[in-house]
Amino acid sequence: MGYLFDKIVGCKEKHLELFLIMQMVGVVYSEENEDTCSQ
Repeated sequence: MGYLFDKIVGCKEKHLELFLIMQMVGVVYSEENEDTCSQ
């Protein structure tokens, strides 16, 4: 039971890390688009 719980928590943490990375990349991408549009 403990092993399964750790596995689920580990998966959620991985998804959270991936989500945060994608968010940061998305923010950078949108900022670059705004810069090119304003020129």
